[in-house]
Amino acid sequence: MKVVLNKCFGGFVLSDYVADLLDVNPYCDPDDVRYSPQLVAYVEAFGSKRCSGIHADLKVIEIPDTYTDIELNEYDGIEFMTYVVNGKIYHA
Repeated sequence: MKVVLNKCFGGFVLSDYVADLLDVNPYCDPDDVRYSPQLVAYVEAFGSKRCSGIHADLKVIEIPDTYTDIELNEYDGIEFMTYVVNGKIYHA
């Protein structure tokens, strides 16, 4: 599974360009779009700079489909994904 996280201080904000393509507000609830295959494809194709809004650095991370538990954490806008695969804990 691929997911988009913000990897810098500030918060998850889409660029106006990508928000228009997705037909959402740039400041939409991240959980409404972070798992979107379209957003993942845009970030992979156009890069973080073109897809990220002000004070954001959107990156695609890949979580194995065999995960058994997953948790999203945030500190001052930087997002971290913690997940479990085969009893081992991983951080992204």
